[in-house]
Amino acid sequence: MELATFACVIGVIELLIGLPLLVRPKAATDWLLGWVKSGDATYRVVGGALLILVVLTLWDDWSVDWSVAGVVKLLAYLTGIKSLIICWWPKWQAAMAERIWSVGVVRPIVGVLATVLGVLLLWAAVVLSQSTM
Repeated sequence: MELATFACVIGVIELLIGLPLLVRPKAATDWLLGWVKSGDATYRVVGGALLILVVLTLWDDWSVDWSVAGVVKLLAYLTGIKSLIICWWPKWQAAMAERIWSVGVVRPIVGVLATVLGVLLLWAAVVLSQSTM
């Protein structure tokens, strides 16, 4: 999978989480916690799908440097670690998410961080797709 595609997919996911946390933090948190607690199988499938995206993205080049591509690869590694945690220990991950989301001041902070990360990843996707032309 192209690095630009990975950056685009993860960027959109970050925006799908970040923007609702900025607009309606309580409702977004309730939705996220409901999804996380909805069931082991659903959470594991999403973790597995993200892990597949990571492996396909890093398959050809596992190196990390300080270029745009290198930083996106570093994010892919972090996504892979989180995906493994979701696949192997979904209840622990769900409990940790619930503990974090229960603090009201965290919601807008995570919303801003996720939105900024999403926009940066979409920018990186554009830069990476232009560099391969």
